[in-house]
Amino acid sequence: MKNTFCDASMYPEFAKKVKECRKKLKLTQGEIANKIGCSRQMYNRLEQGYPPIMQYADKLAEILGEEIFSVFSFDVRKYSKERILIYAVIFGVSYEEIAKVIDSTAQYTQAYLEKNTPGYLLQYRSGWDRLFPHMEMIQSARRIGKNSIEVVVDGTKYVLVNQIKTTSRERDSIWNLIGKIKQPENLEKSEELYSRQ
Repeated sequence: MKNTFCDASMYPEFAKKVKECRKKLKLTQGEIANKIGCSRQMYNRLEQGYPPIMQYADKLAEILGEEIFSVFSFDVRKYSKERILIYAVIFGVSYEEIAKVIDSTAQYTQAYLEKNTPGYLLQYRSGWDRLFPHMEMIQSARRIGKNSIEVVVDGTKYVLVNQIKTTSRERDSIWNLIGKIKQPENLEKSEELYSRQ
């Protein structure tokens, strides 16, 4: 997998913002490190912008506030490992297709995404935007347990039980199930995503 960890040069502003918010709250590096589950030395490296910083982004946001994400010009959360996996389930995208974006094997990609650990894949943002052009339709999404997801589309909440381990062929039917939602006018009926409705 190319760029498995985000390149440090991508996140200096994020690291600066994290440090700024920590100081504003008058918290020490050690206090934050304890709360997010890493050593003080590791946390110090995070504030310098080293790659694992995005693994801790959600925990940092819980402690320091959502303000830490304000340095990004896009919604960072759309590109979390969890969201990419959920988009794949909803839109019927195979691990082979995802693997092409991250220059990896389908087997490794599946294991990496299905492992319920935090992380972001921001360095592949343009690839995700091409692979999941309709992700904006998903208002919110989260993983429930190991194999289920909760998704809100057009104001309606759907819980898809035991869907993460399904094959991409089975996943096609999930979008069709949710496909009863209102579709934006600008989507063409001929698109494969909607062809089975």
